[in-house]
Parts: sequence; structure tokens; C-alpha cells
Amino acid sequence: MVDVCIICGYIRIISTIITIILGTRIFLTYFKYRDNNFLYVGITFIFLWTPWWPSSISFITYLISGETLPISLYLLIGYFFLPIAFFLWMIASFNLLFIKDHKRTLGLLFGIIYIAIYEIIILYYIFNPSEAGYFITPVVVTYNILLRVIIIPLIAIVLILGLMITFKSFKSDNPDVKLKGKLLFIAFITISVGVIIEIPLRMMIMDAILTILIARIITIVGVIFLYLGFLLPKGIKKRLHKS
Repeated sequence: MVDVCIICGYIRIISTIITIILGTRIFLTYFKYRDNNFLYVGITFIFLWTPWWPSSISFITYLISGETLPISLYLLIGYFFLPIAFFLWMIASFNLLFIKDHKRTLGLLFGIIYIAIYEIIILYYIFNPSEAGYFITPVVVTYNILLRVIIIPLIAIVLILGLMITFKSFKSDNPDVKLKGKLLFIAFITISVGVIIEIPLRMMIMDAILTILIARIITIVGVIFLYLGFLLPKGIKKRLHKS
């Protein structure tokens, strides 16, 4: 069990570093094309994976001093800023899907209402951490049912909008756009599998550490495909078109 926990710790650190680097690269692409969607997606890419940050930080502090972050900081660092990713992803998705007028307004209004409810719940548990959950290892926290459920609509909407962008890409006459769509499809399906393993399925198998490890590996594979789907580096594009 100890070995698995250590492996999970390193996987978390690697995953966090990868998402920050890839998100920053997407963000910086804005300065090349001056397209605001790169800003939105880049920031989304970084903040969408903030739930991984506390355990990564705790793993480092635990190795150094034997101390870990309290649950209140897990919630503050990992979940309080998550709606930034959610809202910016909605804006970017609506732009890419050309959703305008009343549909856009209603969608963003729904997002704001959901975010308000979400933040109230998170703030409550930040100030009442004993009710939020407990540590199952020195760095892994299992949260109560409400905290697990409240995040599901956020994840579901992010994935649904992502798949809508993917299907729109399939209809394009541009082969590069179609290729991006294929990569994004793989990304969102893979991430969905990782999320299903880590959240709902994890509830049913007693928070197995091995389950978390498998889920993180699957999710990070999806994250890499997500990056490729948005930026499609020239070297990758040439190889995939040849194949």
C-alpha cells in the first residue's frame, strides 16, 4: 500500500506539472494569433485540474517535513477556483460553437447561478473542514457525498460542450480541423473514463488508492490528446496526415 501511495504521489506531481505547462503553452498561443479563445482555453486548461494541486503540494511537504495541508486548504486551493475554468470554458465553447443571443445569455446565466451555489457550499466546508471529509492516506482526502455530487454538473457540462465542439469539427471541410476533432474526441472520451473511475465508481469501491492511480493515468493521457487537439503541433500533424 505504501508503494502505491508513493507512486500516486509522483503521478499527481507529474500530472499537475504537465497540465500547467500545456495550459500555459495554449495561453501563450494567444500572442501569436490574437485569438481570445486561446486565452480562455489556456486558463481553463490550468484551473480545471486544480483539484490535483493540494495533494501534489501535500506530497512534497510530507516528504520534506512529514506535514500535510489541512483539508480547508485542500478545498481552497483545489476547488474554490475551479469555477474560473468552468465559466471561461463556457465562453470559449459558445464562441467556437457560434452560440449567440438568448441561448448564450441563458447558458451563462445558468453558469453564474451554479457557480454561486457551488461557491457557497465550498466556503461552508472551508470553514467547517471536519464535515468535509477525511484523509485516507497522509495526502489523499476523501470528501463527503455533497462535495462529490456538486462537482458532477461542472464536469458533465465541460465534457458535453467539448464533445459538441468535436462533432462540429467533424463537419468541417478542412482536413486539419477534422484531425483536431478526432484528437479532441479521443481526449474527451478518455477524460470521461478517468472521471467516471475517480468519482462515481470510486464511491462504490471504498476509495481504493489503486483506483485513483488508474484514473489519474487515464485522465492525463486524455489531457495530452486535449492539448494536441487544440494546438496540433506541425510535427504531429504531418505524422498523422501521413498515416
